[in-house]
Amino acid sequence: MTLTPLSLTGGAASLGCVTLNGPAPSGGASVQLLSSDPSVASVPPTLQIPQGDNDGCFLVQSLALPDCASAV
Repeated sequence: MTLTPLSLTGGAASLGCVTLNGPAPSGGASVQLLSSDPSVASVPPTLQIPQGDNDGCFLVQSLALPDCASAV
């Protein structure tokens, strides 16, 4: 998985991309996503990668916080 940009300020978004080892099978591939701290950064619960595709992308939304925090 990659994140662009890797670091965010509160309230900003990042593009996360997942790359499979090969093309998604018939019916596509469902990838579960999870933030280590949803109070800092939220991600959709799943990413659906269409049949034949090798990767898919999703938005990571950071939340405005008064102090420094991180999530992966």
